[in-house]
Amino acid sequence: KLCIDNNCNELWNYADVDGGETYTTTNSQTTSEYGIEANSYLSSCGGFSATYHSTDLLQSKALKDGEQAPPLEGFGGQKSVEEFLAPYLDENGLIKLDSNQVIFLFELGIDMTSNPTSAAADFQDLVILMTITDVQ
Repeated sequence: KLCIDNNCNELWNYADVDGGETYTTTNSQTTSEYGIEANSYLSSCGGFSATYHSTDLLQSKALKDGEQAPPLEGFGGQKSVEEFLAPYLDENGLIKLDSNQVIFLFELGIDMTSNPTSAAADFQDLVILMTITDVQ
């Protein structure tokens, strides 16, 4: 979900996010706060479900221009976070974004409160590039 001032609306009809999806909206309030609410659901695991907001700093990471990409290996043969972020990294591994962009990384499969050292916590369950542009 995209949340604007704590008012959250579904994106992509709750379908899986597999890469390349885009969403555009307009908002006339210039002082709004934006966030993402991510949900993971797997029926084959006894109905496992987890929902986290981008303000939950244990379950999500927000990356801005000039920050170091987190050195997190992918779990179970998956790509590392740095591989996911490769199009947005400079030669030193620093994030290259415009000043109106942020990348959110979510860990949806591991509860970081109860299992903060899990090797499965690779923060690539959902990767979102958010761009906020003033329209005048």
